[in-house]
Amino acid sequence: MGLHEIRLLSNNPDKKNRLAKAGVKVVEMVPTEVPSRDQNIRYLQTKKDRMEHRLMLDTHVVTVPSGAADDFDHDQN
Repeated sequence: MGLHEIRLLSNNPDKKNRLAKAGVKVVEMVPTEVPSRDQNIRYLQTKKDRMEHRLMLDTHVVTVPSGAADDFDHDQN
């Protein structure tokens, strides 16, 4: 692609390091966040603790009611 400098949309510092080794300078890391929920908090905490992902986890975790996904209207126009 011929890129030498980029803004990286990621929370993963390893991606920045790998790009640097490939000769691509990351001029800014732009964090991507998803809300913490009962369903993903352990996964997100593991990414933060073990892989040093730059995540700002909610201290108050949102509980999604069982079956809430079933109420989503997939045919919205």
